[in-house]
This record gives sequence, C-alpha cells and structure tokens, in this order.
Amino acid sequence: MPGRIQSQTKWWLLLLCLLMNCPLISEATIINVPADQPTIQAGIDAAANGDTVLVASGIYTGTGNVDLSFLGKPLLVISQDGADGTIIDCQATSSERHRGFLFESGEGPSSVLDGFSIINGYGRNDYESGLSAGGAVFCKNNSNPTIRNCNFLDCVADVYGGALCAHFSEPIVKQCVFQNNQSLYGGGGVFTVGFFYVPVFDSCVFRTNNADFGGAFSWGGMILTWG
Repeated sequence: MPGRIQSQTKWWLLLLCLLMNCPLISEATIINVPADQPTIQAGIDAAANGDTVLVASGIYTGTGNVDLSFLGKPLLVISQDGADGTIIDCQATSSERHRGFLFESGEGPSSVLDGFSIINGYGRNDYESGLSAGGAVFCKNNSNPTIRNCNFLDCVADVYGGALCAHFSEPIVKQCVFQNNQSLYGGGGVFTVGFFYVPVFDSCVFRTNNADFGGAFSWGGMILTWG
C-alpha cells in the first residue's frame, strides 16, 4: 500500500507539472555565432548556465567581440574549428585599449574558454591604482575559469602580464601558446599575484615574450609569480 501511494503521488505531480507547462528536463542550448547571435558577447548574454556558445571560424573585431565577459556564468565558449581559424583581433593601441576577456565575476572552472587566438590586445587600466595589466585576459576577484587550446599573440600591458594577468585568481590554463607578448614592467607572458592563489599551467608553450624588468622566467619572458 505505501508503494502504491508513492506511485500515485508521482503521477499526480507529473500531471500537475504538465498542466502548468513547467519544464521537466532542462537541456543545454547551443548558441551559434554569428548564425544565432551577431557577436560573441551577444551569444554569452543570451546563454543560460550550462549552455554552449559555438563560434564559427573567422576574424572577430570591434564592439561585442572584444572586452568580453562571461558575466559569472558556467558555460562553454568554444570555436568550431580551433584557434588557428578563430581569431579575436583586439586591434588595440596605447590610446585605444582593448583585451579579449575580463573574468571578474567569480567564474569557476566550469566557465570554459576553448580554441581562440587572441591577438593585438592592450591591457586596460583596471588593475590596482589604475595600472594596465592583462593584454589578452585579466582574471581578478577570485575568478578561476578554464582556458584551453588558445593562442595569445602580440599582446601588451604597461605594467603586468602582457598576455594574462591573474590577480588573486586561479585560472586553469591548458595547452595554450604565449608568443610575442610584452609587459613594460614584469611578466611578459603571464603575471600572477596573491598569497595562496596558484594558477595551473598545463602543457603550455612560451615563445619570445618580453618584459623590460628582469629575466626571461621569473620577472618577464614567461611566468612571473608574486605573492
């Protein structure tokens, strides 16, 4: 008898849900850029948690394709054909500064960026005291995204992290290439700061990154870690 009552209860709940038109199963949506949404940011804006923003091959520039934000959402932003064919060209200069992505809303490892080349970025003045950092990607406020299969090329920061700056954050960076990036102070490729914050770099390649202060590894060309 108890089992029969439980079974009847489940059927009544199912019927009630159907009558109220409430979703029983939430399926992830694939949002295609530019087919469904015109820009990468528009795709992210339209996405719900767990969705995929699938970006077609091409060169992406201008508003909606630079200075991008995941807005704290756990979702996958992935290129259709890989980094060599999907390029975010920031077209930045010292007077017109743009980067690829800013992670500042506490994103976790389920916020995934996969398969883009980010080129010609210039870190905006949004580091402490208005300093320039993170020419391609800036992670701050304990934002810990997963970044994989990306190329960071020809990006600049005035102070820290020509390509990537992690400020009290722990991004997971896998199979990425850092090449020809420059910081005018420290961490030509990557700069990290924060006690007990340990970003992960797995199977990444660093080539000809430069910083005006210090050597190729600890204060400049590759990874600079400061606690």
